[in-house]
Amino acid sequence: MYCKATGKPEPLGADSLPANNISWYEAKEFAEWAGCRLPTEAEWEYAARGGNKNKKTLYSGSNYIDEVAWFSENSNSSAHPVGKLKPNVLGIYDMTGNVWEWCFDWLSDYSETSDINPTGRSTGTRKVKRGGSFSETNFESDLRVTYRGSEPADTRLYNLGIRLVKKQ
Repeated sequence: MYCKATGKPEPLGADSLPANNISWYEAKEFAEWAGCRLPTEAEWEYAARGGNKNKKTLYSGSNYIDEVAWFSENSNSSAHPVGKLKPNVLGIYDMTGNVWEWCFDWLSDYSETSDINPTGRSTGTRKVKRGGSFSETNFESDLRVTYRGSEPADTRLYNLGIRLVKKQ
């Protein structure tokens, strides 16, 4: 619908697969068109950890990666339909593995002060991505809830997609 309405090219992936090959700019534009937004890095991590129901797991929903993530050992080098593995305690699927997810924030060091939902710098050269992907070979570290990645905002990758947050 969005691509037809705006004349934008269709992202890679079938309807049941996570959309990918989308730059941060395209992800932000789509989110706004859909009445949503990209999550801040803090929001993404809070949701991946299970919010206030946090069980302190290594991956989003489990300490056992095979229960919650598509990665190099079990993915056959491709994305999988969303929601086929175990969700985290909040009922959110695929926050570990499958495809990396763009966050709103520019990459910066964590603040020394305690903030609620910090957004980092207002400018930068790289945008944050979280969650890891189906192609991760260093999965025991790269798929942990705490792992941070980044890319230039105009980057499009076969294993990088989006997760939207409803505007309030």
